[in-house]
Amino acid sequence: MTPVIPNELKRRWWKLLPAIFGMTLLSYVVVPFAVLFERNGFLPGWLRWFQTYDHDLYGGGDWQRDHPKLYKTRIGMILWLWRNPVGTFSYTYAGLWPEGDVARGGDPLTENRPIGHSGHCLTVCDNAFMSNTVRQYGDSKRCNRFVWGWKLYYEQQGGVVRKKTDYKVKPAQWIFVWWPLSGYSVSNPTGVDEQ
Repeated sequence: MTPVIPNELKRRWWKLLPAIFGMTLLSYVVVPFAVLFERNGFLPGWLRWFQTYDHDLYGGGDWQRDHPKLYKTRIGMILWLWRNPVGTFSYTYAGLWPEGDVARGGDPLTENRPIGHSGHCLTVCDNAFMSNTVRQYGDSKRCNRFVWGWKLYYEQQGGVVRKKTDYKVKPAQWIFVWWPLSGYSVSNPTGVDEQ
């Protein structure tokens, strides 16, 4: 049975949109100055809402691998935070702790990385949902990716859906992203995934 997003969850998500949008616009102005206060890869507490929740200012592993010349530079920090605006705000103010049973519909393999797979997947629990759509452009390494809801990453193994992220460590992040030219990992003939 295909899950349905309850109307109260949609309303809850839409109510948060103006705050996230306003903070995101503010981040494009604040971040270039905020990184001047960086110490050991972190912003001070009063600027923490502008930093990613689960990474320092030097970026995640994929970012560091894809942008080695920007590692630990001020411009690299700015670009990382612009790529991931108001990360801590979207976890702490707008995020939540997922509760209840999980229902999944659509294609659970839908993702752009590590193995690209075009499709749509909807994940719903008692208090949150995540809609993820990926469409590869022809045979290219680019795709159109649209995700909204809260980051609910679950894996499906057989008929069992299990958590991919430990939500006891961090909440599910409020998310609204549209990447019309997102990267897409294409499997090569040897079966080894390319990045």
